Amino acid sequence: MEIKELRIGNFVHHKAQWSHRNPGIDYAKFKRFDFQIALCDFYALAEDRMWENDIEPIPLSEKWLIKFGFTQEDCLFHLNFITVKLLNKSTNHWIVYFNHVLIIECFNLPVHRVQNIYFAIYGCELQLLLKQKKSAINPVIDTNN
Repeated sequence: MEIKELRIGNFVHHKAQWSHRNPGIDYAKFKRFDFQIALCDFYALAEDRMWENDIEPIPLSEKWLIKFGFTQEDCLFHLNFITVKLLNKSTNHWIVYFNHVLIIECFNLPVHRVQNIYFAIYGCELQLLLKQKKSAINPVIDTNN
């Protein structure tokens, strides 16, 4: 993943055992630590308090699409005029259409890329439809429910 692909609000996976957001927490005890990129994360990258290899993309899944409010019809997921199709679950092969026009075909399509496509088309964020556990200090999103 290239940092230049990320925008504030994108979901990523933090794989380091330490975070500049809460240095006292041992993140190794979490099964997964997914969070939304914030402005402080870009500052941390610039100031070498967080490194590019500390974060990785979250692979898109049916579960993520449902959490974003997509409706499912077999292997198709719809939201407004965006359709996401899972071509092959074992290879994680996805296609994204807008108004029946192909936008991207990709293996291991990351969640942040779907967020960016939505933002590019509609000019607003793709919102999660789940209870969020966050605070001003640690905007961690519980994506395991």
